[in-house]
Amino acid sequence: MFDCRFVSPRTATYFQQVQSTFSKCQSTFSTMPRPSPTAAAFFFAFLGPVMVAAQRPYAIYNQGKYWRSDLCAGPYISRSDAPQCYDEANTTPEQRSRLWAALDPDPLGTAASRKVDTMFMHKVYGRLENVFAGECDPSIMATIAEAHQRGVRVYGLYDDGEIDFEAAIQQSRRIKRYNDHCGGRFGAAVKFDGVASNNEKWKDLNTEDCDDPNHVEKLQWLAGLQATKEAAGGLPLHLSIGYRWGYCNWRSAEENRVINYLEWNGSRKPAYEHMMDVADSVDIQVAWYKPSSQVDRALVQYNYWFAQDGVSVDDDQGTFYVTAYVNPVADEDPESHRDCYQSFAPHLKTTDSTTVIPEECGCDDSEIPCDRTQIGLWNVFDTVEDLLPGSRMAIHYYGGVYSTGLTDGWPVNKPERKARTGEPCSIDADCRYYASCDVVPGTYFDRVCGE
Repeated sequence: MFDCRFVSPRTATYFQQVQSTFSKCQSTFSTMPRPSPTAAAFFFAFLGPVMVAAQRPYAIYNQGKYWRSDLCAGPYISRSDAPQCYDEANTTPEQRSRLWAALDPDPLGTAASRKVDTMFMHKVYGRLENVFAGECDPSIMATIAEAHQRGVRVYGLYDDGEIDFEAAIQQSRRIKRYNDHCGGRFGAAVKFDGVASNNEKWKDLNTEDCDDPNHVEKLQWLAGLQATKEAAGGLPLHLSIGYRWGYCNWRSAEENRVINYLEWNGSRKPAYEHMMDVADSVDIQVAWYKPSSQVDRALVQYNYWFAQDGVSVDDDQGTFYVTAYVNPVADEDPESHRDCYQSFAPHLKTTDSTTVIPEECGCDDSEIPCDRTQIGLWNVFDTVEDLLPGSRMAIHYYGGVYSTGLTDGWPVNKPERKARTGEPCSIDADCRYYASCDVVPGTYFDRVCGE
């Protein structure tokens, strides 16, 4: 008999709210090589008694833009429709000061689980355009150096829409050249920690030709992913994977899901397994706010990832992430506003401030409290981390809603106190007692507060 008393109190409470799952939690289970992704309880049976998962720092996507709620009260409008409402995310020292505050909401350490220690940084490709001519972009170097001062890893991200990864491969080459050349000139502190890929082109190809294990375009996608990693010259590759990727037909009921098997690299296996074989770390885009749905949509990939040799739930580096959307999404179904449920954002995306949209997104049932706030996001993160030990959570993305002050539930995160002498800073205002923010002697971009 599987004893739910071994489950953390937070998870037990969650199961009690989902009666069908809770009843399964009290059932007798046989040994299962791969649990059903439709019931979190089966997952616990697979792992045996589970204690509270240690909360670990998060990852975050930095898309290079930041909604200025002091300029535009909302609702959130796309940058292309309202460029006056946006700042760059990390170009200036002031913007970086705001960024670091958002990534460490409690620097005093009383809520360490809310800290971000990995950032997937977009808008890299253009800034490295002339790196082969010897140019080193100052804002990129400053961002990476300041991130490293704070224990944050930085991956250069490319959101690709090309089946062959042509631009992503070129970005990997540029990042390698940047690390070799600019890192050689200005020190290891300015080097990227890895490359990251999010190629949404795959989703357009997984609903047809499912019986063809040698589908040309799908194999081309995988080959492009492999080439992106190889072009990075040994840097780790992070891959963002949509929960539907690798399925010809994905349905809520597990028995109705049709897996897409491909023959590649000498083996026949589900497409998502081929993807994960290439990557050094992954995040699964679960595109829903409920913890049960997040677990359901990430569990198959989770099981495969942690079954690989050398991968452990005790890994301190963080290699498997579950990504929650925090940015407002488009309303594709105006009758039901179902797209609300994809994100923790308080409302849907609109093209102008007069468009009629739900003022607030509701919740589709009573499984969890309807809390579309930063605190609500963190509570769901806690639950999912308990359900998937060893996993980490990722936020998509900084500056969309997260730490913008768009609503009272999404405050601008600020330090609990100003930095003391010798602590990292970006601008003088970060330091207490009117101290200045000075470059550390012997470095180019590291800054700390002076006396």
